[in-house]
Amino acid sequence: MHCPSISELPPPPPGVHGWPWTEGSLPVADARPDGSPWPRISIVTPSYNQGYFIEETLRSVLLQGYPSLEFMVLDGGSVDGTVEIIRKYAPWLAYWASEPDDGQTSAIRKGLHRSSGEIFQWINSDDVLLPGTLGKVGSNFGNEAIAGGILVGDKIQSAAPRWNTCLSARDFLTDKATFCQPGLWLPCDRAKEVDLDESFHFVFDWIYACRYFLRYSKVSYLNEPLAFFRLHHDSKTVSDSRSFWQESFRARKLISASISEPELKAMIDDVTKRAIWHRFLQRKVAVKGDKRLSVACLITHLALRKPGIRLDRYSLGALRRVIFRKSGVEMSHAPNI
Repeated sequence: MHCPSISELPPPPPGVHGWPWTEGSLPVADARPDGSPWPRISIVTPSYNQGYFIEETLRSVLLQGYPSLEFMVLDGGSVDGTVEIIRKYAPWLAYWASEPDDGQTSAIRKGLHRSSGEIFQWINSDDVLLPGTLGKVGSNFGNEAIAGGILVGDKIQSAAPRWNTCLSARDFLTDKATFCQPGLWLPCDRAKEVDLDESFHFVFDWIYACRYFLRYSKVSYLNEPLAFFRLHHDSKTVSDSRSFWQESFRARKLISASISEPELKAMIDDVTKRAIWHRFLQRKVAVKGDKRLSVACLITHLALRKPGIRLDRYSLGALRRVIFRKSGVEMSHAPNI
């Protein structure tokens, strides 16, 4: 499908303006810069009760001015008006459905297996593609992963840039990579070879990308933001950080079990222990009470027992927060690491 123009789409709600309401991307040229045809891009949007945001998401994908788009929306049976919005844009969708499913990962997996493009991506129903993104991705595609930046915040106008860096399996597992899912675009045939693990609901994108880079190492980096990642109170990133941490621990442990290289396994083990230590420090700083000296002594004592893992800037920052805050924190059990 060729992306529609603003005049072809339903009118935007009253009171909104700018991208992607009253502005669209300029249409791309008839062919790529090297004269080759544009690769088909398949995009899936998983959705559930995001009626407040989803229209902006849909328009940001459809108004890219790109000549070869396959766009699907997999909704989990929303009851908040989402379905009515999707129906408005159904003529420009390759496929859509609204029915109970097993969550976000399941919806993306269904969409991936339906995809027929050369490039694959999913855009969550509260995120937004930036103008001209598909043209940038399509013009740089060469059957390898493409990684650009994203903007992160509650509003596009005030969002901060964040960049995909060090995207390799080794750097994922040793916590050196910076991973921004909306900025990572994959060859569709290779994306289908990697399992989207439905047992994960919070870090499924991290473990999926890590497994991809265990198979394929080449990445083409773009020094441009490609999407806006929205932070709001109901988003999983904001509302349930504890589940993110727990799943991150399980995901790293699961992949580590499949690796035979002793040095890498030892590095992963150190990263895991450091993450547990940092989580312990978070709890120490967060709980209420007035035992600052006791807590500071405990942190110092435990850090000195394993300085290679626990003596770092994060620990010093936690100590500073405990000592200089107005009210201290309560004691809790020390981490068993």
